[in-house]
Amino acid sequence: MKIVVGMDGSDASIEALRFAADEAETLDADLTAVTVWEMPPLALGYVSAADASGAMDPWLEKAVDATLGEAGEKVTRRVETGSASAALLRVAEDADLLVVGSRGHGALAGVILGSVSNQLANHADCPLTVLPAPRDGSSHDPDGPIVVGVDGSSNATAALHWAADRAVRLGRRLRVVMAWRGAVAGWPASTDVLAAWPADAGLKAPAPSTPARVWAAARPPGSLPSA
Repeated sequence: MKIVVGMDGSDASIEALRFAADEAETLDADLTAVTVWEMPPLALGYVSAADASGAMDPWLEKAVDATLGEAGEKVTRRVETGSASAALLRVAEDADLLVVGSRGHGALAGVILGSVSNQLANHADCPLTVLPAPRDGSSHDPDGPIVVGVDGSSNATAALHWAADRAVRLGRRLRVVMAWRGAVAGWPASTDVLAAWPADAGLKAPAPSTPARVWAAARPPGSLPSA
C-alpha cells in the first residue's frame, strides 16, 4: 500500500504530513513525501535548476524530520519540478491515498480550497484527503465523526465505502449527509428548463429516504457504529 503526501511548508501541509504518517502507520503502508518547485520566470539565468533542486532536498529532509522525528526515517522523500498538481498526480499514479493541505504558500493562500487541491480533487485516480491548517494551533479532533456526502452517484457510493471502512477501522461514528435544493437558483434558467423542473414538494418527498437507499445499496460494513 502506498500513501503520497504533498509538502510546501505551510501549516496545512504539516498537518497533512502528520495525518499521512498516522495512516501509513495504521495501514502498514509506504509513505512518500513530495515537494514541488517551479522556477519563476524572473529567476531564469540567475539560478540554475540544479541549484534550486539541490536546495529543496535538504529542506524536505529537515521538514519531515522536524515534524515526525524518528518516524520520519521510514518516509521516502521526493523533490519534483513543474506544476504542483501535475507532479503530485504523477507521483500518486500508483498510490492508494493522496494527502495534501487545503492551502499552501501560493497566490491563492487565502481561499478555503486552494487551486492545487481543487485540481487534485478533479483528476486524482485514488482517494484524496485535504487537510486544513489547525485553527487553534492544535491538531484536529482524533475522535470526531466522519462525515460523507451522498447523492446516489457511483462516485458517492465509492466515497461512502471509503468513509465506512475508515469509520470501522478507527471505531468512529459515520454521518451520511445528502443535500438538495429545490428552486432553480444561481443561474438564469431558460423557460423550457423551468417548465420541466419538478416542484419543491416532488423533490422534498423522497429526500429523507434517499440516504437510507444509498446506504442499503452500498452495503457498508455491518459493524459500523451508528451515527
